[in-house]
Amino acid sequence: MKKLLTTFHKDMTMSLRSFYLYIEIIMALLIVAVLLFVVPESFTSEQTLYLYLDAELPDRAVWSDLLGQEQEDQLLVFDSEEDVRSALHDDHNAMGLLLRQDDGRIAVEVVLQGYESEKQRQLMETLFTAQQLQSLPGFTDPTVITRLDGMPDGISDRLHLLPVFLVLNSAMVGLFIIAAYIYIDKDEGTIRAVAVTPASIWTYLTGKVLMMLVTGLITGSLTVLAVAGSTVHFGYFLVIMTACNLFGSALGLLVASFFDSMTKSLGALYVVIVIMSLATVSYLMPSFSPWPIRILPAYPMLYAFRETLAAQPDGGMIVFWSMIFILAAAVLYVLAGLRYRKTLTI
Repeated sequence: MKKLLTTFHKDMTMSLRSFYLYIEIIMALLIVAVLLFVVPESFTSEQTLYLYLDAELPDRAVWSDLLGQEQEDQLLVFDSEEDVRSALHDDHNAMGLLLRQDDGRIAVEVVLQGYESEKQRQLMETLFTAQQLQSLPGFTDPTVITRLDGMPDGISDRLHLLPVFLVLNSAMVGLFIIAAYIYIDKDEGTIRAVAVTPASIWTYLTGKVLMMLVTGLITGSLTVLAVAGSTVHFGYFLVIMTACNLFGSALGLLVASFFDSMTKSLGALYVVIVIMSLATVSYLMPSFSPWPIRILPAYPMLYAFRETLAAQPDGGMIVFWSMIFILAAAVLYVLAGLRYRKTLTI
């Protein structure tokens, strides 16, 4: 234990003198800045509606309620049909609605941009018709919605993006950096001196893993507290961050053990991180989640981190995946240690 503490202290001192730790902290600050000042709290797909009302039709307030527009800036009334078409020419995200009095009936003309598909047009027609039916006396909605997974509390779009940065910047920080430190020690001859005593290689590797764990916890905590604040369940966060960080560091150790320089290992490390990053595609687009992506380690990592941001997190799920990643990290760590004992004593 004394040797381990000495090794860990030496590694932390070395990390404070090098630029890797400060790069990670700067990256964490940049992520915080992007999430707080660039990414909106919630993305909205609301479409502005440009409306023309014939003079004989009811006033704007009546039609605003009838069309289901909850915000005033989503419904703009114009004095003529030409004004509506001119405004649509300048705003390609809006749609127009022309309502006229025609032989005692209300004629409705929807003015689109032209890029909408036939399915989109049919959907707009169906939604508009449904809104009119709801205004009829005695209307009852037969639609019944049943949630099979209960009624989970939603999180903002900004917090929904946060797990992506936590996984890539803090949980997997050891994948690249731990290899860099090992190659530095190889070049300086430090690691061969350690390898003289077979038992010392485990102490050496553990010191590196603990150094990466401290780095990941610092950058991850800085990011999540600055963006989520009191929303995050910090105890659960520390558990899953520790497990994922250990996994990333152990994976980095194993990959680096097959190469003798950082230059030669870059290709393999990039392939690993790109493959892991594919999980973010399904996380951001849940409708696309084929099994090859669902089996990637980063896939459950993302959802476990998201659970720590929920109002009522699934603690069982977080603990379960934390144990899985700790066990996987132990296996990778042992394999990496055996590799280093074999290759560094030649």
